[in-house]
Amino acid sequence: MTATETVKESRAKSEAEPVVDAASEDPKTFTSFPKIAVELRVKIWGYASSVTRNVDIWAKSLKVGLRYRALYFYSSLPPPAVLHVNSESCSESLKYYNLGFGTNSRLRNTHNVPLTISSRNRVYFNWNTDRLCLVNLSELESKTIRDVSSQLADYHRECQKKGLRYFAINIAHSSMTPIFYESYRIDYSKYLKCIPRTSNLEEVVLFENSGLANSDSLKIKQLELEDLGSEEQIQSIKYVRRALEKSLKKELKKNGDISGGSTPLIRTCKVNFELI
Repeated sequence: MTATETVKESRAKSEAEPVVDAASEDPKTFTSFPKIAVELRVKIWGYASSVTRNVDIWAKSLKVGLRYRALYFYSSLPPPAVLHVNSESCSESLKYYNLGFGTNSRLRNTHNVPLTISSRNRVYFNWNTDRLCLVNLSELESKTIRDVSSQLADYHRECQKKGLRYFAINIAHSSMTPIFYESYRIDYSKYLKCIPRTSNLEEVVLFENSGLANSDSLKIKQLELEDLGSEEQIQSIKYVRRALEKSLKKELKKNGDISGGSTPLIRTCKVNFELI
């Protein structure tokens, strides 16, 4: 073998992918983390607790007797992993996450006796960074629910009090045809009444997925939103976006904000999700 051939063979070996025995590799664990200063660990837990998540929120109703249904909310997304690392991570992350989305449905039975049905707070949510994604609104459109607006009052109050910043809503429904969008006034559409009107609201995402809208229950591991190009937007999304913009401007003008500086960004997206 000539010297040139030896150099070529040596270079080829160095550029080839190394063969590594997985069993011989050391586990990728940062064992020195407990030795880091407490102040730095606290910041790390804070960063880990501030990653934006798309939290799927499902609207459901509990049948009460023959005439009433009590509204409640839940999410299939598992609690944030940072809550379960150790006691320190749990303590620090609870400064960012709190349980929410409980409801109090105030009904009256056939004898006109007041009845309150409560659902507990069950969803961990970071109101500064997480995005609330309402994915299934079929129960809100059901004619069997009495006084849906009053049952949504707790939900709206919580979003206002906690300062919700990011919101997404699935506008798909089996009963909503293109004719519906063109003929039905946006002011009276139940699903748009579910959009919180908070002073902190920075973004509203509109997406349409009939699979989620018509599903009774799904276990979602991960939910992602991807912006749609103008050529990808179907007529229903275009109409809802225009109508929502008009509605928001009308509200701002009513509240004295003529400049529209506090108008939230409206995005149209497609949704991708992974099931557990």
